Amino acid sequence: MTQIIKNILGNLTSMLLALVLAVMIWVAAVRASNPLETKDFQLNVRTIKQPDAVIMNTPVNQVQIRVEAPKNTLDTLKATDFDLFIDLNGAGFGRTELPVQVAYPSDIELDPSKIQIFPSTIEVELDQLVTVELPVRVKIQGNPAEAHAVGGSSADPDKVSVTGPATRINVLKEAKATVFLDNTRETRVVTRPLVFYDQQDNAVTLNSDKIDISDTQATVTVDIQEREGFADVSIRVRWKGRIAPGYRFLAAVPNPRTVTVQGPPDVVKTLRSIPTEEIDLTGLNTSDIFRVALDLPENITVQETTPIVVEVEIEQIMTTDVFVATPTVIGLGEELSATVAITQVNVVLFGPLETLNTIENDDVRVDIPLFGFTEGEYNVEPVVSPPPLDGIEVRSFQPDLITVVISSTITETISDTENITPTEGAAEGYYFRTVPQEKFTTIPDVPVSFAILPHRYGRRLV
Repeated sequence: MTQIIKNILGNLTSMLLALVLAVMIWVAAVRASNPLETKDFQLNVRTIKQPDAVIMNTPVNQVQIRVEAPKNTLDTLKATDFDLFIDLNGAGFGRTELPVQVAYPSDIELDPSKIQIFPSTIEVELDQLVTVELPVRVKIQGNPAEAHAVGGSSADPDKVSVTGPATRINVLKEAKATVFLDNTRETRVVTRPLVFYDQQDNAVTLNSDKIDISDTQATVTVDIQEREGFADVSIRVRWKGRIAPGYRFLAAVPNPRTVTVQGPPDVVKTLRSIPTEEIDLTGLNTSDIFRVALDLPENITVQETTPIVVEVEIEQIMTTDVFVATPTVIGLGEELSATVAITQVNVVLFGPLETLNTIENDDVRVDIPLFGFTEGEYNVEPVVSPPPLDGIEVRSFQPDLITVVISSTITETISDTENITPTEGAAEGYYFRTVPQEKFTTIPDVPVSFAILPHRYGRRLV
């Protein structure tokens, strides 16, 4: 019995050993046909953010992974099968190392221990995301004009919200909009950029993409008021005399246009303008500048010490007038005559009125140029020349084309010594004339001793 048990155990051991050897041989055969290999992928890393945190540094956003798997599996893998990320949830503020995690579809059979990531961690600097509301204040530089004062100022909006990292935002104190005054006399309304200041009144630059500002500009109003007993009043120019004939008065402009006056408040309040002394414009024919004094009421003084000048603007009166000119033929060839269809041309001249009044019709020249023209009828554009006076020019003329008939002035005369013989059969108004043969060569070698000529070339014979 003991021997039987020993035999069974011996056979079982042999069977187990054979099974192990068979499995090993099968695994070796499988591996030989589908060996283990590695494959590298370059992948981007996404970030899962905390809602109340902001990343202050620029973390590494691309890593390399190395996957070891059977060749058949690797052949089907693509970079898009993997999702690499770092999770900021639960990470504290400040600098920290976060592991790079990898995810892939569950139907891909991979051994997680066979996936390597380079680098395996990424350094991230986190800060708390906060929002603060800062007051907007108006900063005034410069001064208003003399006898004026700043009555107050305001900004719209009067508050601004700033969102960003706590280390940058919590140090802020306020935002300011700066307005510059340079002898300003009236209330100013301007749009100005906002500049942010910290608790030590140092200007802070907030141009990071991690900071969001609700408003970067503000509309600022600075109220400028006159002090009691002072007022800005306009200057009223007075003049006398008549300017030269043929000229037009355009304007008399004072510089400055207003002055600041001082005096009893009840008197100052009633002032609307201050007149100048009279300027004599008699015979003036050009623009000019006059230095003038002001005719001030009693107990009223002027604050400015700058001289007051008046620029008087005058110009010539420019107009048009119509002149009737007689056309003249020029350039007609010898033994030609011209018959002009019209005898008058209306010419419109433009220029100073005073100069136009001195021009007569005969001073305007209208030429009909016929250079190179032969017999016939033509429409010719005349050449109009105004008198050589300053500022005079031709604006138009009518008619702009003139009909001209050109004819010859040559008339053939038949002498009494020529052989002229009336012959029966010649038409009324025609006659026979004997012509030497050498003068008639129209048909060669044909003797011709006479020609029939129309009556207009000689005397009519009956």
